[in-house]
Amino acid sequence: MSKYIRLFTCRWLNLCLALSLVTPAIAAEAPDARLQHALAQLVDKAQPGVLGITVVDLDTRARIRINADRAYPMMSVFKAPVAAAVLAQVDAGRIRLSQEVTITRAQVVDGTAVPSIGAHFSGEQMHFTVERLLAAAVSESDNTAVDALIRLLGGPQVVTDFLRKHGIEGMRVDLG
Repeated sequence: MSKYIRLFTCRWLNLCLALSLVTPAIAAEAPDARLQHALAQLVDKAQPGVLGITVVDLDTRARIRINADRAYPMMSVFKAPVAAAVLAQVDAGRIRLSQEVTITRAQVVDGTAVPSIGAHFSGEQMHFTVERLLAAAVSESDNTAVDALIRLLGGPQVVTDFLRKHGIEGMRVDLG
């Protein structure tokens, strides 16, 4: 695992831990202004990074938003809408889970944290089922697998179009 991935993971876990410990206590004993202040302090601690937070009170639907209108890179989260778009094509009968997809050695993404497809690669090209690629992309965060699925769909715009069709406007999938 690269030092950047370790650093990101550690910071992310620390933030989640801080939110899980701080937010319930503050919310229980103080008004929204105090919670907003505590969340703003967490955002400040994330520097030099940029952190966005949205907290929703499920009873009142009141929201506290900090940096929530900014665009953020999706990182590996984009693999979920790719998988959803593929599965929609499976449901529509345009793609089969048993369908084989060819991946060439040149298409193997080097340097990924979990190279499940690359680790099993031999020769100049191999064939993987859509089902195997979905599993590798979603459960193992395999970049080679998700790239192959995006090519199978017809490109990243197809995934963005799928999101729009389902009413999701604040997210887009691009490669680059």
